[in-house]
Amino acid sequence: MKKVNFIFSTLILIGASSCALAENIPEEFAVFFETKQKEIEVVISGELRAERINAIVNFDSFTLLNSAENLAKLSDFLVNSRLKRSAASEIVEQLLKGVESSSSCEGEVSSCVPTEITEQAEYVFDYDNARLRIFVPSSMVDSRAKNVEYYTGDRVDNALINNTNFYIQTSDSDSSFNWDNDTIVGLPYGYLRANTQYQSSQNIFSTYDLFYNVDHENKRLKLGYQGNGSSSSFNATDNLTSDMNLKGKYISFGSSSNLLKRKNEGVQRLNFFAPQSGQLEVFRGERMIITRSVKEGENVINYSELPTGAYDIKLVLKRGDKSIFEEQRFIVNLNNYSLAVGDYDYKFDFRSIESSTVENEEQRDDVKLGSVAVSYRISEGLLLSTAVGGNQNDQYAQFGFFKCFFRCNKCRLRLELFFIWCDISANFCESI
Repeated sequence: MKKVNFIFSTLILIGASSCALAENIPEEFAVFFETKQKEIEVVISGELRAERINAIVNFDSFTLLNSAENLAKLSDFLVNSRLKRSAASEIVEQLLKGVESSSSCEGEVSSCVPTEITEQAEYVFDYDNARLRIFVPSSMVDSRAKNVEYYTGDRVDNALINNTNFYIQTSDSDSSFNWDNDTIVGLPYGYLRANTQYQSSQNIFSTYDLFYNVDHENKRLKLGYQGNGSSSSFNATDNLTSDMNLKGKYISFGSSSNLLKRKNEGVQRLNFFAPQSGQLEVFRGERMIITRSVKEGENVINYSELPTGAYDIKLVLKRGDKSIFEEQRFIVNLNNYSLAVGDYDYKFDFRSIESSTVENEEQRDDVKLGSVAVSYRISEGLLLSTAVGGNQNDQYAQFGFFKCFFRCNKCRLRLELFFIWCDISANFCESI
């Protein structure tokens, strides 16, 4: 077959057109230029699982046969191979238009690998073995965890955890102390937590958090009291309320990953397909931050292995001193970006918010408020959050892009946009 490849390449170089070429090539090679319908095996490079579909092919081109059954079979195969639905649709569209083997794939067509994977899929068609290999960048791979498991929320053995800080200040004329106390009491279902502080100089006792929390699989219920300076969190929707004064009683229900098994591996992951087994090297700039052996097929890098921040990395797969492929990838690894791309958090909230403009508790008219919030991670650098709320008389809405990152050749823009609309009383707006 090597001889055939050589003669075929030579004929292309000296031919003036495909028609002239077809007229002058030897009869024994004419079969390579014929376009015919054929059943082809499609595989994601590095994977063992394959799917057989119908296509119109010749020696160096592949066009997907346009039939509903054929398109559905290929699309389902790509999605079940852990590609994003948008990526599967893009590949199907490209194959319908027709593709040729990647020009950067050198060597035997049955085993060669494109030297650089771009933002789009690359293809290598092996006519002799009726096999199409698809090389996909990591950005096309669905990195959301599949078949997730959760711990049960009930416990037989419980504990009391208490963290106390006692600070004393003395002088010749005066002395005072501050006492910070954080107590967690484990219960058969959920736990109680109280975070308080006493300042002797002003004789003030403050409650920052006092709540009951219970989790069940991927859901969470939390109720209690929240004071100014509360450090407790709920989920990714917290970015909508981080600057609000929500002092008062509340009940919150929403999504949670607290009971997720193997949580130390991280919800956020970078999945990629290695066309061959080899040595993986991950670079941030010139610095190597990860190196390890990887198997052929799908592999995972957990974000917990990567430095915090927003930056570019380069994946390099080597066999010996030879680089098999390289890929650039943008990473956002920040606390507020706890969701995987394509995942969302939600929260239903019912609150009685203490007015910040009235200090006398007897005269204070607390504001009752119900709301629902959703955060959705659209892409690696874009997190969208929105909320609506109100009561029987008044309403409000929030909309925010949080820590969005946009890249260009010589710059990177970090943008935070936040909007709030109120159709409510002045006191309520001042409260939130």
